[in-house]
Order: sequence, then C-alpha cells, then structure tokens
Amino acid sequence: MASTSASDDTSNDASNGPRKAPARSSGEGERSSEGERRGIIQIFANTLVKLKLKNATIDQPNAADTTTRGKAAIDIQGGGNVEIKVEGNNTLNGYGNSAGIQKNDDVSTGKLTITAQDTDQKLTLKGYDNGAAIGGRNHSYNHYEDAAGTKDIEINNGTIVVDGDFGSKEGNAAGIKITGNAVVDVTGDIRGSYKNYNDDSECTTEIEISGNAQVNVKKIDNNGYIWGGNIGQSSGKNEKITISDNAKVNTEGCIGGSNEDNGSKNGVINISDNATVKAHEGITGRNSTVNISGNANVTVGEGQIGGGSQSTSGGVTISNNAQVNGEFYGIECNLTLKDQAKIEGECTINGNKFNKDQASDGAVLDARINLEDGNIPDHTRQFKENGEWKDVSNRLDGNCNHTEDKTYLSETIPSTCSTPGEKIYRCFYCGSVAKTEPVACLPHTWVKGETVAPTCTQKGYTVYECSVCGQTENKDYTDVIAHTWVKGETVEPTCVAGGYTVYECSVCHATKRGDETEPTGVHTYTEPVKTVAPTYTERGYTVYKCQTCDATEQRDWVPMLERESTNSAPNYTVTGAETYETSVVDGRYIIAVPSEDAALNAVLGDLRAIKAQGADVVVFRTRSRESSLVIDEMLAMGPDATPFVLTHNGSEARLTINGAVHNELIH
Repeated sequence: MASTSASDDTSNDASNGPRKAPARSSGEGERSSEGERRGIIQIFANTLVKLKLKNATIDQPNAADTTTRGKAAIDIQGGGNVEIKVEGNNTLNGYGNSAGIQKNDDVSTGKLTITAQDTDQKLTLKGYDNGAAIGGRNHSYNHYEDAAGTKDIEINNGTIVVDGDFGSKEGNAAGIKITGNAVVDVTGDIRGSYKNYNDDSECTTEIEISGNAQVNVKKIDNNGYIWGGNIGQSSGKNEKITISDNAKVNTEGCIGGSNEDNGSKNGVINISDNATVKAHEGITGRNSTVNISGNANVTVGEGQIGGGSQSTSGGVTISNNAQVNGEFYGIECNLTLKDQAKIEGECTINGNKFNKDQASDGAVLDARINLEDGNIPDHTRQFKENGEWKDVSNRLDGNCNHTEDKTYLSETIPSTCSTPGEKIYRCFYCGSVAKTEPVACLPHTWVKGETVAPTCTQKGYTVYECSVCGQTENKDYTDVIAHTWVKGETVEPTCVAGGYTVYECSVCHATKRGDETEPTGVHTYTEPVKTVAPTYTERGYTVYKCQTCDATEQRDWVPMLERESTNSAPNYTVTGAETYETSVVDGRYIIAVPSEDAALNAVLGDLRAIKAQGADVVVFRTRSRESSLVIDEMLAMGPDATPFVLTHNGSEARLTINGAVHNELIH
C-alpha cells in the first residue's frame, strides 16, 4: 500500500506485478471520497506528501474511471506539495485521456517533485491515446471543457522515460523544471498548447532545463503519421524556455513555438552558460526573442533560428563565446552578433536585419548573407581580428591547411570518471576541425560500502563504489589471519621416510605436516625374491627384499660345491627336477630330465670324466628341448676348472661358459 499521509514516506514495492493501492486523503490519513482504486493512487495533498515508488508497476486500464478523475495511474490534487522518490525500475500507465502521473492545474496548485538517488533509478510514464504521459489530462470526446493544463513539476534526478507528452496538449505547462542530474527521455513533446482549439490568449508555457540534466525528445511514428520531438508550445502567447548551466538537450523537432499564423508569439528562449543544444528542426516562434550566450553550443540540423521573416518584433542575439552551428539553416529575423560569438555552418542570414557592429576580436561569421529576396548569395567566411572583419572565403572548400595555427575552442566534450573528454579546436580561416586535445578522466567519487573480513587464505578489504559510474575498487586491505589447525592422522617413520602428523585447517581445509621424525634406517627384509644355487666357485644364497622399499639383502648362504679328482666320475649337478636319468648310447652321454625347465651345472673337467666313459657328445634332454655339446669343442674353451651352465627354459636353450654366453656351441 502506498500511503499519502502528510510527511509520510512509504515504499510501494510492486516488483511482483501491478499493485493494488487504496486511495487516501492527506492530513488525517482518511480514505478519499472516491473510495478505493485498485492499482491506482489518488493523492489529495494539503500539506507535504512523500511517496516512494520501488519497483512499482501500475497498469490498470479499466480502474477508477470517473468524469473528473479519469484513468491516471497517479492523480494529484490539492494545494500541498508532493515528492515522489524513485527506486528501482517503475512503470506507471495512464489510460483514456489521462496521464501516467496526472496533475491538472485546475485542482492541483502545489508542486510535484520527482527525485532519485541516481540515474540507475528509473521511472517510465506512458500516456494513452490523447493523454499526456505526465501533466494535464486531455479532453474526452466532445467534452473540451475536460482538458486541463499543468504546472509546477520538477524532475531533479533519476532516469525518467516519457512515452507521450510531458506537459499539456490543451492548456498551460507552467513551471516545468528539469535539473540536477536528471535524464529525461521523451517520445512526444514537452509542451503546452491553447485550450479548446479556439483560444490561445491564456496559454502559458514555462520550461527550464538546468544543472547537469540531459533531455532527449524524439518524434512519434504512429503508423506513418510522424509528429512530436519538440520543446515548447504549439500555439499561445506566453512562452519562456530556459536552458542553462551544463544541461544537454537534443530534439528531433524544434525548440519553441510555431512560426505559422497561429503559432506562439512573443516567446523568450534563453540558452546560456555551458549548455549544449541540438535542435534538428530549429529554434522557432513567431516574434520570439532568442538569446544564445555564455559558452553555449547550439546546433541546428535544418530550419530556422528565430521567428522567421514574418516576425515584426523579437529577434536573435548571439553573444559572449556562444557558438551556433548547422546545415541548411537560416536566421531571417533581426540578428545581432556580439562579443566573440560565432556563427558556423553556412547559415543563411537576412542581411537587411543583421547587426555585427558589437562583435569583438575572435567573432566568426560563416554565412550566406542575403540582401535581396529570391537571391541565392555566395558562401562567405569572415572573422574579426585587430578590430576589423577579415574575409577568408578563399579558404573554404578544402583550401586551408591550418598553417597559421589560428584556432578557437569550438567544443569541449566533458570527461567523466570512466571516459576521457576532448577539446575540439576549429580553424578561424575555414571552420573545420584543426586539432583536438584529450581531457583526462575525472576522479571517481568513491563511496564506502561492504567490508569483507580477512580469512586464513585471503586478505580483508573494503569495497568502494563510484557513485557516478558504478565502478568498484577494493581498498583498505587487512592481513590474512592464522589457520585454525586441527590434528589429524599420524604417519609412522619407515626405513627411508620420516614420520609426521597431518594437520588440517578447519576453515579452508589446507593441510600441513608437523611433529616430523627422522627415518629409522632399519629395513625389514621379509620377501624372498630370488634364490641362487651354489657352484664350484661361488656359494649359493637367497635374496630378500625390504617390505617397505626396494632395498635387498642376501641371506641363507649355501656352501660351494666340492670337486672330486678329474679322474673320477663326473661331478655335475642338475637343477629343475628331483630326479633325472643318464645313459651312454653310441658315444652320446644322455642326461634326461623329466621337466620343462632345468639347468646343467658343471666344469669343463666333468666333460673329460664323461669322455673317459666313451662318449664324445653330451646330450641334455628336457621335455621340450634337446641340446648337444661336443666334448672336444667344450674342452677347448678353457682349463678343467672353468664352470659352465646349460639352461633349458621350455624350448629355449642358453649356454654360458665362465659367465659368457656361447650358444654357438649348442648343437
């Protein structure tokens, strides 16, 4: 519920959809005589009323329709002031002939102020059919007396999107003020107009744009019927438009009233200070007075500045360091160029109504000066130097190289805290841009925000946010805090690795080792990995591996084999089977082993003993292999004490003599 009691400040949060808000009167907080209005707020303000719109949507086309009230989303009445603060993204839709925010000057005499913390806060106002989006209501069908003007509306911050007119289509639009850092985007007009379509004598339009406000006014394309984009009244006599300070205004239409017979008359349009104005279709108004002064920069796309040739009073004065630019535009009424003011862009001027006597050094006149009706004068360019006007028309059409370095500051694009600005200098001789200079970014406007506490892995800091551009920066860092260690698993030392205890941080789960001890250096040999049989030259043994590391140890030693005399029986050994058979057949000494794998271990002297038994060849036979050794070939390999080993592994055979492989002797 949005309360409108005096000095009340209540949020109307409609982020989940259209709100249902009862109407209230001011003062005692009683309900209004109109009763409750579903989704629509009616304010009777006799004292100060504050209303907060927070992500609110009011869109009820069929609610609260009465002859006097209409279908406005918010309807303001009474003599008190009303302040609406905008937070988040809000939408107010009016229907019928009523506005999104309706303030009719016949029933509301107080001031309406719309404000916000910054331009990120947005309010969209929509009119419907003939109704303005904000301001006075339009007449209903055949009831011209229903129309109303509006007055005393100020927007001083936030982004306001106006889909429709701002002001009144049939009445006054007095005391309209856009200032501060407000951004106002209008699709339609900012205007007042004569009432009842038959009387323009009472219409008053007063529009002031100042501060750092930005105002953009676009045309409406209604199924091919294009209109709007203007600031000022379409008809009437009392018009005053003021654009000052650092305001920026851009219109697709014109600023001021019409130059037609029923157009605004005797209006005053003042553009001053550092204001930047772009009026695509001109700055107009029959008999209007247009003053462009200070450092104002005005650009006209096409059309006229001033009241046109029909004007019998008023005129245009361009003074101080003001600049006027454009293409295909003209000043046909009285024109006075003063001080160091500049007219650029090939302006067409009525030479019979032109006075440049008050101009001083630095003034520029780039124009077609028309002295005869129907004549198309030449394009000329002059600037004033040493008290005299200097004609530099020969520098036009690209015939200037800016070698004299005579330039003037034409435009300053202001910098922000996120975007650098630029100074644009034009050449006095030809008017084109001669050089530019960068303007450094402004410092950020830091606002202290959230403070993030330090942890054991990250420093603490405070977040600062720029109130202008929204950029954030972390500052005021504080050191990390100590880990919170919790004792965990203890790992005992081994023969090669030290022992330790694992500690884990209960906050970040980092781990570390503590309570470290040295390796024991004591191996535990428990795993037999190899058995080596004894020979006549070496002892036998078993190799054991450490159960923790790869270290090995030789144990279980077996004595070397003992030899008998070389004249005795052979003294070889066979491994790989518990039993084997020997026989001598046809000069062959056969050793038959009933296994796949076996080895014959002997010395060469054993072969001499076998030869003494009448054999010339030793045959070593296993299940998958039979190998023959010629005794004389073997005896030639060394003395009798030379050891040899004949090994069968399945079908493979290998002979080593004194450790060297001699498979070539296997037959």
